[in-house]
Amino acid sequence: MRRGQALMVALFLLAVIMALSLLGVRAVAGAGWALHREEARLLALNAAEGGVELALSRLRADPGYRGGRIKVGRATVKVEVEPEGGAYKIRSKAKVALPGGPAVERAIEVEALISEEAFALRSWREVFEE
Repeated sequence: MRRGQALMVALFLLAVIMALSLLGVRAVAGAGWALHREEARLLALNAAEGGVELALSRLRADPGYRGGRIKVGRATVKVEVEPEGGAYKIRSKAKVALPGGPAVERAIEVEALISEEAFALRSWREVFEE
């Protein structure tokens, strides 16, 4: 093989190796983004559940409680409480901002019977919004 041919082959192989390296870096970066998004989803779900727990606790002390907004770490939680035929409908929606991306939201809806001594849950479900 001549010197010129060897140089061309070496440059071609170098270009192939660089292209494969770039693909590897992009794959790792994409996996990192997916991991951050999943972490935010779990944080939002836990914060929404915490909002429901807070509402249940406050309703036992004050049946007139109707909700509010709270900040928990990176999450902002909006809690709404509506009396409904002797029970309460509690909706807790948490939003977690992602740096450089859209915020992640999760919502929980609960129907509960509450007395001074205890509470009973009729339903507890995650609400998915379009």
